[in-house]
Amino acid sequence: MNRVTTLQVLFVGMLGLAVTTTFAASISINNPGFESPVLTDGGYIYSSTSLDGGWTNNAVNTGNAGILNPSSVMYPGGSAPEGGNVGYVYSPASSFGYNNLTAQVLGTNPAAYTVYTLTVKVGGRLDIGNNGYIVRLGYGDSIGAFTLLAQDNNTLAVPGGGWVTATIVYSNRTTIAQPLQIQLVAIAGSGVGNQMNFDDVRLDAVSIPANTIIPEPIPIGNAGFETPVEDDGSYVQTTSASPTVPGVWTNNVGADANVFNAGILNPGTNSYPDGKAPEGNNIAYVYCSTSGGNTTDSILAQILGTNPVINTIYTLAVKVGSRVDAPNAGYIVRLGYGDSISNFTLLAQDDNSLSLSNGGWVTSIVSYTNLIVIDRPLQTQLVAKPGAGVGNQVNFDDVHLVCAPYFPPGAMIMIY
Repeated sequence: MNRVTTLQVLFVGMLGLAVTTTFAASISINNPGFESPVLTDGGYIYSSTSLDGGWTNNAVNTGNAGILNPSSVMYPGGSAPEGGNVGYVYSPASSFGYNNLTAQVLGTNPAAYTVYTLTVKVGGRLDIGNNGYIVRLGYGDSIGAFTLLAQDNNTLAVPGGGWVTATIVYSNRTTIAQPLQIQLVAIAGSGVGNQMNFDDVRLDAVSIPANTIIPEPIPIGNAGFETPVEDDGSYVQTTSASPTVPGVWTNNVGADANVFNAGILNPGTNSYPDGKAPEGNNIAYVYCSTSGGNTTDSILAQILGTNPVINTIYTLAVKVGSRVDAPNAGYIVRLGYGDSISNFTLLAQDDNSLSLSNGGWVTSIVSYTNLIVIDRPLQTQLVAKPGAGVGNQVNFDDVHLVCAPYFPPGAMIMIY
């Protein structure tokens, strides 16, 4: 489930608001099961530009997208989740530097105070490996003019010869004068191409009462650490001479990179049992040791583009992981404000409250109710504590921050 939606549900409980059940309306999607044209078993069509039924591709060079009637070599019994055909998207090796996709611009615009639910069947063939998928919901009248609302970035493990259902839920609070758009993406593989299959695309909409409190996401740059693209098992590391991790993250790397360093990693099976990240392909790592008597935390931080607002509840959610091949000495997830790491004021934190098992992930949630005016920007910090005589590496992924109004006791609340 999209992380923003999870935090929205949390906020509803915190604010004590009732949820009214209404019926969902289906939004029309052309050729949602890729049944046009009719194909014989094992047959397929492909294009670098467009498919039957309103699907448009960005496929270039060695990539393509198409429609396939799977054979028993591809899936047991040669069956599709719905009908006889499936869609496919093929991306070349990650060294080409792009992911291919197929997209559809719908005939309706996002409506205010409406909850959208997109579901897509995602499959991986028996006869070839898969490197993951992205399912996106957004708006824009072309692929090049797309604005993302929410996505599932490879959060589900797609088995060879099997299917999973990707689900995205997005609560929209404003009218948007551009059409909804769906994108289905194959993530480029490490040294090899990647084909992903898609089927049974559905989008439902439910209207909610006007003026319903909907938590507002706060933009975080490179929140899933997907920039830059890294091959399996590879990483990019910062040093004291270059203290910025790509995507506006900064760190407090000191003079000795053997004490502090941080970076972005595409984990291999030596790091996590399945070699996968909780979201997307990459994760962040933060390393700290007690070398030379160090007792200072190693910090990866981002200064956000907004100041804390008075009478507002903030909730920060971060995936925290521990590698199979390295012990961990604990983590801290912090929310505060300040225009640099050294000029940071703490608002709230999770100081190693969750038990991290080697090769596993937990979700750290930090919440803070702000009651005053603050004229400095919000800042998130991801911290590795010094190890007891050994180095400590902690991994982080899927960073999300949302906010919602706080109504002090005795305040008059009008909900329509």
